[in-house]
Amino acid sequence: MPVFLTAPADGGPTVRTKLSAEAVKAAADVAGSGLFAGGDPDFRFSWAPSGTAIYFERTFRGARNIWRMKVDPQTLQATSIERLTTGTDSNSDLSLSPDGRKMAFASESKKVQAWMFPFDARRGRVTGNGKAVTSSGMEAWETSLSHDGRQLAFQAIRAGRWELWDKSLMDGSETPIAIDDPYVRTEPQWSPDGTRLSYVRTKLTGETEVAIWSKDRGEEPITTSTLGGFPRTSAGGAHRNHMVVFDWSRDGKSLLVSRVNPESGQSEIWEMPATGSDPVAKARRLVACDTRTNLWQSRYSPDGRWIVFEAEEHRSTIYATPARGGGAWTRITEGKHWDDKPRWSPDGRTIYYLSDRKGFFNVWGIHFDPVKGKPVGDPFQVTNFDNPRLMIANVMPSVGLSITEDKLIVTVAQLSGSIWVLDKADR
Repeated sequence: MPVFLTAPADGGPTVRTKLSAEAVKAAADVAGSGLFAGGDPDFRFSWAPSGTAIYFERTFRGARNIWRMKVDPQTLQATSIERLTTGTDSNSDLSLSPDGRKMAFASESKKVQAWMFPFDARRGRVTGNGKAVTSSGMEAWETSLSHDGRQLAFQAIRAGRWELWDKSLMDGSETPIAIDDPYVRTEPQWSPDGTRLSYVRTKLTGETEVAIWSKDRGEEPITTSTLGGFPRTSAGGAHRNHMVVFDWSRDGKSLLVSRVNPESGQSEIWEMPATGSDPVAKARRLVACDTRTNLWQSRYSPDGRWIVFEAEEHRSTIYATPARGGGAWTRITEGKHWDDKPRWSPDGRTIYYLSDRKGFFNVWGIHFDPVKGKPVGDPFQVTNFDNPRLMIANVMPSVGLSITEDKLIVTVAQLSGSIWVLDKADR
């Protein structure tokens, strides 16, 4: 159930609006799922001009609708609740007329899928038309393509539920991974040999932990001792307030992770063992940190000498640093745009990434000297998405980008929408 707090404009105590148990029971759907596609939460609301109702949006089973909660203007306590729109599309951005009798809102239909393009990674060119490779009946986010290009792991959202799926690009089959339990699974990453999949699993209470899944052994949580004494953390509703695995070493023995430093509150890059068999005290190693900047999306270069990562403050900038840790950061992008999701070409001579430098997000690339550890030449554009009807999804934390020698896979959204007006919204 959404919570509303009201503070008097001239000062005084804050009042929390509560709904009676009977009213909640009569409209149980307002509780929603608590989970939102692509990290896009329900947060828009508006008071009626009369002060007798609050209008708000809420998502349930994949559909976002607009609700009205009637309120006693003296006590600010709710007296009833009802749903005003009932469509299966996303209804949002509500706006009430000055007299409160009419309400305008946007109705959006969105299809989010993983798209695959034939690609020449050495030359940085898309060589043919792309196509959707995940089913239209679910949203596909946070994609991870195995190194051999045969398997695609992704976070699927179906009817408001977050699940983890494995798709074979050889025969087209799609298989869910452990969906009948209280966990939400996110941030999948294939091991180099394609036999293991790391991800974060989160309980509805907020507790998170890293787990590794394989077809022969199933799911195995990485224990606190394996992580070298780092405790499991509670997400607490905050985005990314937990440890995330972003890459595996080429021998499959180490993980490259981001974790929040409890003192600075910033995310740091660490290298950790992928199993509990190594001497943990020696295996755990800090790679990069900054007390003012969050560091994400770290990736080993194919030769293991470099690590590329994203530094997020007011903008998002891509850097490279020696994999041994403790070295200087080399700026790869200018820091003038939002540059995200850096990925190496298989030969280690190009860094591909997502950027909004021309308004719409597209895949860009820049050549890299693996001996000097420096960018070479100017950035170049790889894809040409420039229309909301077919574009790289703009919920950047959940967008996936994968590169192999001959494939490029990215999260693509197909959007259409219209504006509607609801008469007698106050009745």
